[in-house]
Amino acid sequence: ARLRSAGLMLHVFDAFRPRAVQAFFHDVWMPARVRAEQPHLSAADVLREVEMYWAAPTGSGDSPAPHETGSAVDLTIALARNGEA
Repeated sequence: ARLRSAGLMLHVFDAFRPRAVQAFFHDVWMPARVRAEQPHLSAADVLREVEMYWAAPTGSGDSPAPHETGSAVDLTIALARNGEA
């Protein structure tokens, strides 16, 4: 109600994420972003930085990562469309 009164809303950015997508973000996309912004980092430091934001994809015997089960949700506050929340 508070967000709506300010012309804002909650936006679900991401919830369920298949393992292949989780692996892409963890192994490819985020490391590339980290390296672009901090080229001096070692591979171990890049991985530590990546894992501040992205969980590693799970292996066959591991408990699944939260997004792989739909139990994690990424939210952001956004402007309400057409003034409606």
